Amino acid sequence: MKKTIMVIVSILSLLVIGCTTMPSSTSPGEEVHIEESQVPSPNPGTVESMPPTPDPEQAEEDALDDSGDIGQEESASSDDTITLEQINALSSAREYLEVKAFSRDGLVDQLLYAKYPEDVSIYAADNCGADWNEQALISAKDFLEVKAFSYSGLIDQLVYVKFTADQATYGVDNCGADWNEQAEKAAREFLNVTSFSHSRLVDQLVSVGFTNDQAEYGVSKAGL
Repeated sequence: MKKTIMVIVSILSLLVIGCTTMPSSTSPGEEVHIEESQVPSPNPGTVESMPPTPDPEQAEEDALDDSGDIGQEESASSDDTITLEQINALSSAREYLEVKAFSRDGLVDQLLYAKYPEDVSIYAADNCGADWNEQALISAKDFLEVKAFSYSGLIDQLVYVKFTADQATYGVDNCGADWNEQAEKAAREFLNVTSFSHSRLVDQLVSVGFTNDQAEYGVSKAGL
């Protein structure tokens, strides 16, 4: 009887031990994976109340934008810097204007002829301080010292040397020329080249822009 009780106790002990040491469903060495469904979902209300976490990439982009703005300001300042070649071209432009009158485009051409780059030549012409109306007036007077011109012929000459039509008109309107005297001078210049009849010389003067009255005056004063 005692033996029987001991056997029962032993069996019960084994059963208890077996229950407490029951192996898990995973095999030894097998990875344990946590399924997404096992992770508790966050409370949506708490996400909005949390302060945003700074994004390092966004912070870097913002820093680059700021530095770009600064760089643009510095670039704008550097764009205003005058180069030595611009200074030299500006000096040359002013020296040319002391010798003779130029239109703006004519002065650019002169600087290009002196081997300054186009952009430097334009800079110098635009910054030399010239009054182009005044230059047209000086140029008109210079041309009248060389040969005779009609009113319209002198405008055409100024436009030919690249003054604008308005600048040329200003120069001719203010040059103080007596167009009858210019017609006489032109008549004499033609007669120095070849012979003309009265009417043929009148026609010649009209063809270079003198009015018929001016041409008649000029031919008569020239002795025909």
